[in-house]
Amino acid sequence: FGGPFVALLLKIIFAGGDKFYLYVWAFTFVFSVIMMTLVPVVIMPLFNKYEKLPDGPLKDSIYELAGKLSFPLTKLFVMDGSKRSSHSNAFMFGFMKNKRIVLFDTLMEQVSNDEILAILGHELGHWKMGHTVTNFVVTQIYTGFMFYFFSLCYNSHELYRAFGFDDE
Repeated sequence: FGGPFVALLLKIIFAGGDKFYLYVWAFTFVFSVIMMTLVPVVIMPLFNKYEKLPDGPLKDSIYELAGKLSFPLTKLFVMDGSKRSSHSNAFMFGFMKNKRIVLFDTLMEQVSNDEILAILGHELGHWKMGHTVTNFVVTQIYTGFMFYFFSLCYNSHELYRAFGFDDE
């Protein structure tokens, strides 16, 4: 998958002229949004098994916590993370009014329900405070600057000459 991505990136650089960094940034922005959408719902299920969290006190408490924070939780899953690692984790994904939470099975085995709620409270706090969106925006700005500075080096004949490369 990396090969075609890099090939398309190079094609954009070669075809984009002096302002190629704008096109590369736009491409990586769109690619990021697409991957944020596809990875959890298409790619990860190819390698992991997702099951709905069984009804019970934990599920009720998670929905109650999400409701208190106005988090639009639509689905709650347990993933078989133990298949590859003993690492415990939980993550959220989704856009707008279609949010989902995934708990690793290892997390459910290693900590109590109250600890799971504390962990989710921490993560939901990041969402409530806008940290997730802020992080994405800052990353995109950083990426744009990175491509701009790369374009300065890429288009600098003086830099090439300084390293012994001729213009020919």
